[in-house]
Amino acid sequence: MPICEWLTIRRQGINTLADVRKAMTIGSNHVALEVGNFDEVAELLSAFLDCELCVEFEKMALIDLGDQFIALQSGGPRHGH
Repeated sequence: MPICEWLTIRRQGINTLADVRKAMTIGSNHVALEVGNFDEVAELLSAFLDCELCVEFEKMALIDLGDQFIALQSGGPRHGH
């Protein structure tokens, strides 16, 4: 968010990201992430994007972005990273 927009929002008394309209993704294509927890990633992404966890399987999930999606693959625990 540009600083001038943020300052305008602050002057209007909006103090949290929950009070600000969420961003929409445009032009994203073929996004896939290896993650440890589907729900945690969905919660993180939904804090700033207009999205939701729409399909969840044992080792894969999809985050709905409207006309696109993000594929999540369960990576399990990592050692040494």
